[in-house]
Amino acid sequence: MITAWHNEKQFNNDEIHRIKDMYVNQKLSTLKIGEIFGVSKTPINRILRNLNVLRKGNSCGIKIVLTETQKKDIKNLYLNEYMSAKEISNVLKINASYLDKHLKMVDYRRNKSHGASIGLVKRFSGVNYDIYLKNLPEQEKYRRQVINLTKKQPLYLLENYDKRGCSGINGAYHLDHKYSITEGFKNNIKPEIIASLNNLVFIPWKDNVMKRTKCSITKEELINT
Repeated sequence: MITAWHNEKQFNNDEIHRIKDMYVNQKLSTLKIGEIFGVSKTPINRILRNLNVLRKGNSCGIKIVLTETQKKDIKNLYLNEYMSAKEISNVLKINASYLDKHLKMVDYRRNKSHGASIGLVKRFSGVNYDIYLKNLPEQEKYRRQVINLTKKQPLYLLENYDKRGCSGINGAYHLDHKYSITEGFKNNIKPEIIASLNNLVFIPWKDNVMKRTKCSITKEELINT
């Protein structure tokens, strides 16, 4: 009878076959298998290594060293493509749990609202986000560009910045584009001009709701400001 020992734990042939099946067919981790047998992952790794089935790249027992190219690819897929560790793992063929650890170590920060938008597109349409953006109506592309540029402005310099709030709250102010985004698109005005600080103002939320797509300044005033 073939046996494997770890301290006082003895694994018989049936148990070794079960361990192999759990790892190879059921895709359980060595840590999880160890928990089932009441041992650490170390003897499980040893058994699987002796059976020559321990996956290369597995962070349990084998040290993974990323190349600079892999690091750059991971950064791009995570920050620009908004892929999860599992998705990156499938693309680059690197262990997902190791990628999780790597991403925590580098502490990349993603735009949460942008990520949420990408997540919704992936979940409900199954379309690549870049393709989704290319297929958007031109006016929506324009609006998004203006909004993104607006967020980069030093809004704290504007009067009533400290009163910014949500609709329905007494005393709350909304950020308003004096010359509206809608009119900017219709008149082929560059997004940078519509998003410029000179075209931004904080007004009471009720006034902003009533204003909708109207303009509080003329095109000439916008251009000449």
